[in-house]
Formats: sequence, structure tokens, C-alpha cells
Amino acid sequence: MFDCISKESTISSIDRSIFEPFTPSGEKLSQNLQSKRRNTRLQFLILLRDIDFRKCLFSYRDIISYRRNYFPGDLIIEKYEDCHQIPYYIQNPPMPRQLYIMLPKEKIFVPSHLFTECYIKSKIRELIQIFVKLNARKIKYFQYDSQSEINHLGVESASTIPHARLSNVNRIDHEDSKFSGFQHEIELHPNKTPFNIDDFLNTDLYYYLGQETGWQDLIRRRVDYNMTYSRYTYVNNESKLLKGKFVSKLKLLDLAADYDWEKYNEFVIEYEIDYYPSVD
Repeated sequence: MFDCISKESTISSIDRSIFEPFTPSGEKLSQNLQSKRRNTRLQFLILLRDIDFRKCLFSYRDIISYRRNYFPGDLIIEKYEDCHQIPYYIQNPPMPRQLYIMLPKEKIFVPSHLFTECYIKSKIRELIQIFVKLNARKIKYFQYDSQSEINHLGVESASTIPHARLSNVNRIDHEDSKFSGFQHEIELHPNKTPFNIDDFLNTDLYYYLGQETGWQDLIRRRVDYNMTYSRYTYVNNESKLLKGKFVSKLKLLDLAADYDWEKYNEFVIEYEIDYYPSVD
């Protein structure tokens, strides 16, 4: 006689969205980045001449290939004579018996003795690109004297920003000489492109963002809380890819396999970012 209406059906007829917790845009971005994150295997490349493929009992190519399991990734061996048609881009003129490592974002092979430098440059460029996307007004960054021989990395990264002005290069001295260095300032014009947080999901532009929770925190504070000031310290904490003993063995086999990890092991840049009032 009477229609029975269950409590569950009553709730289902109401917009369930009112019962769902609100997730701020920055937090939602982090969740999306985590769900899309994928691991990438390192790629190593060696170019060998035709003579290196010739066999008596073993070819030179066989000797190198026998050690492929010692590489922390995939080893690719190609003929140097075919380098103009292999499906890889190599930075600078290709050289035989040179160890190359691929930059994961740019998909470019660089000599092993330049890999760490190029990798840090790539990450710093993306980090500054994030500051610009968040409508930074001024970026200050400080680099220690202990890193003076690689001080150009911060300056080069700043030079890639369109319509930016690098100014006010100041010497800062502290009582402890280890904490002395140069402070640079980058001044930027306001963003003219409407802000869309989903742009950060474009892995071609923001390749490292999904792996860097500190960068995601910067975005959350800016987008969710409209912070107009942030501080961030970039520390090179990348793992050492090639052990010294293995590099020495490769060099004994007449391979150019120098590796620059030690040079950048203590690389640090401190950033202070002043933003315009809104991200738009």
C-alpha cells in the first residue's frame, strides 16, 4: 500500500557532491601527477667502428657487450659509420668509443663527462619555468663560492626566460667562508597568458615535476593559498650512476667514459621568489 523508500535511495537522489570533501586545485594536481608518474630506464650509447665488430675469437664489441649488465640501464651499441641514420640525437659531433647517456626529458644523448651538468641544467630550467608559470615578479637566487666553477649554471638558466632581466649581482660574505657567494636577481613581467593549472600535467614541458614533491608544494602554496612569497633550496641529490671502478675498467678498454658526478655532488642553489598578487 505504501511505497518503501530506503535511506540509501533517498541519499542517492541528492547530489552526492555535497558529501564529498573539497580538494583544492594544487592538491588535486599532486594526486594527478602521482597517478601518472612512470619510471624511466636510463639509456647508454656507444658508437663503434666497423673494425670493432670484427671477430677473431671475440670482437671488441663482444667485450663491451659482455659488460652491459654493469650499466644501470639499457646499453645501445651502434656502428659509428651509421651514426647519420641511427634514430637518436647526439649532442655535438658523434665520436667513436665515447660513452653517451641520454637526458630523459630532452631525449638527447650527451657525453658522460657532461651528463650531470646537462641534467642539472635541465632540472633548473624546468624549476624556473614553474616560477614563471606561477607569475613570479622577482626571483633571487644564491649560489655558494664552493660552487664557483659551476656558477654559470644559474645564470644560463635565467637567460632562457623570455622578457626577463638579470640584475643586481651582489657579493654576500658570511663569517664562515663556506657560506659566501653571489646573489642574483631576475625581474619578470606579469603573465599575459591565462593560468591553467592543468598545464602542469604536460610531461613534455614539466617532466621532473611528478618526481619532485618540493616543487609540488610550491605550486600548492601558491595556487591554494595565494602565497606571494616562497623560499626553496635546490640540492643536487641525484644518485651516482657509474661507480669509479667501473669507469676505470671502461677506460682501460679504451672507452672515453669520464663521469662528472663528483664535480656537482654538493651543488646547491637557494631561491627566494616574490610573486605578483595573483597567478593570472
